Amino acid sequence: MRSVVFNFKASTAQKDQDQVLARLNTHAGVIRAARLKPEAQDPDVRRMAFAYVDDSLDVEILLTQLSHFPEIDSASLPARRHLIT
Repeated sequence: MRSVVFNFKASTAQKDQDQVLARLNTHAGVIRAARLKPEAQDPDVRRMAFAYVDDSLDVEILLTQLSHFPEIDSASLPARRHLIT
């Protein structure tokens, strides 16, 4: 499983954000899409979202698709993390 993070544009209404998340949750290979901190006081943090995607999904294609959504400001892969031994 991989993660994708993205930010909604400041001008994107909450209901439009909800529609994008609902659309992503029906996308083949997307396990879950949601806001990162929906209860945050800071509006910039409330605009942050993520999607967990199945390993079979081409994440680069999903990033390209997300970047073309008019509601989304940016989309990226978080840095890979691993234990240092």
